[in-house]
Amino acid sequence: MNPYSALGNAVIIQHRENEFSVLAHLKLDTTKVRVGDKITKGQLIGLCGNSGNSSEPHLHYHLQNTSVIQDGTGIKCLFDKVTVIKNNQSQVNTNYSPVKGDIISAD
Repeated sequence: MNPYSALGNAVIIQHRENEFSVLAHLKLDTTKVRVGDKITKGQLIGLCGNSGNSSEPHLHYHLQNTSVIQDGTGIKCLFDKVTVIKNNQSQVNTNYSPVKGDIISAD
């Protein structure tokens, strides 16, 4: 765990003005994109890891209104179609915004 680099290996994607995705804790040396690259749906960005201030592998994802992490205000994100697993039950949802504790899958 590295409290001095909270995000670790991270990628920030600008979707439009005032809308940025943050993908953090990627495995070191696996980032497949560079500054200025155009990203397409389904493109590999990097591999799941636990770089930065993280104790186990996972992907930290959030939307915010600026590329400056410490200045960002969160933006609600909606997924076109996801499977949400709660209490060992799966349910397909459309236009869904995850809530704390949700386990989601694209399948």
